[in-house]
Amino acid sequence: MAWGLRLRVWLALAAAAGGGGIVRGQWQTYETTHYIVRTDLGPDCAREANLRTEVLFDAYLARTQAPKRLLEDKLELWLFRNHTEYATRGGRHTGGVYNGSHLLVYVGTKTKEHDWAIVQHEATHQFVHKVLQGNIPLWVNEGLACYFGNALFTGDSYVFGHAPEDAVEDVKGGFNNNTNFKPLAEFMQIDGGKWSQDIEQSRGRSGRNYLQAWSLVYFLMHADNGRYRPAFETCLRDAGRGESWQACWTRQFTADARVLDAAWRSFWRNQPRDPTHAVYAEAIARTLTVYLARASAQGQRFATAADFFTAAQGGLLRQSDADWLPPALVFERVQEAMKLGSWTLQAVGPRLELVCNTNKGLIAAGTFELKDGRVENLRAKVVSKYSTSRPLASP
Repeated sequence: MAWGLRLRVWLALAAAAGGGGIVRGQWQTYETTHYIVRTDLGPDCAREANLRTEVLFDAYLARTQAPKRLLEDKLELWLFRNHTEYATRGGRHTGGVYNGSHLLVYVGTKTKEHDWAIVQHEATHQFVHKVLQGNIPLWVNEGLACYFGNALFTGDSYVFGHAPEDAVEDVKGGFNNNTNFKPLAEFMQIDGGKWSQDIEQSRGRSGRNYLQAWSLVYFLMHADNGRYRPAFETCLRDAGRGESWQACWTRQFTADARVLDAAWRSFWRNQPRDPTHAVYAEAIARTLTVYLARASAQGQRFATAADFFTAAQGGLLRQSDADWLPPALVFERVQEAMKLGSWTLQAVGPRLELVCNTNKGLIAAGTFELKDGRVENLRAKVVSKYSTSRPLASP
């Protein structure tokens, strides 16, 4: 399954070393509200980076409750075509690194979803440092980076909560083998020295720390229908305002750490093999609907879902310059969509609905309306195939 949580990415990032000043080269520079993107990969790559990072910044604000304000200095992202130059400027042997000042990512001649996952991961460290002032423990910092690194980009938003099958099995295995997870009371106190020591002594232990951090942040965000999320996000908000993390955590999580430890372990042990198929299906449906809506706003019409897919894969979708979306994204999502299940495209009153009967018993649907050439009420939803309700309720 695409968009998978990649432990190997974490291991590469674990070895990241900072340092190395940025030498001004003959690169193109592109500025947005919060970012400066520098790259030699051409304007389309920069344009996609601008789009993804600005949407990601808004997601950071929403998930951390950080105050929305203009930064004194915009966040810098460098995307490299040449690995030697990337290494010379501080990239070392990694695919990406935040060095305390700039975010550097090597992508080669063409960006891939793997590269954007690294951008999302390292941009989280950058946001924590620059916006939250770095006032959170290491496990939270790394857990958030892995959590945001696994978010699913849809063109106009990110969908959170995807836990791929291999990641779920790795977490379950962490409770049962010789590299068992640390008790939470111990893990929450781990510092940079111990984390680095684990990296030096054992790659397996290094990866296990990243996996445990991700699984704990995921648990706090999604367990029991989001039971812990308000308290966790309040901790992030208050820490970002200058309070000590320990004071924030103690105020929000009053129970003994052993109680939370037991709940975290029980949550993961009871997960099915593919617990977030619905999240994945929703992300696919929303991505396709975003592109379909942009094309429809430009007067393009499709008789069937297959006609829409053919146009998307042929690079024939219309879109206005103001609502530009990367053509490669929809090309990849159509490929995944065709493996997800069977699709239909239908008009329901003023709405256009793109609906998938997935191979795992769900219905994923995206819908929107056009009013005076503008897209309104764009939504995506997933329900059980056996539900008596429609995939999307009437507005």
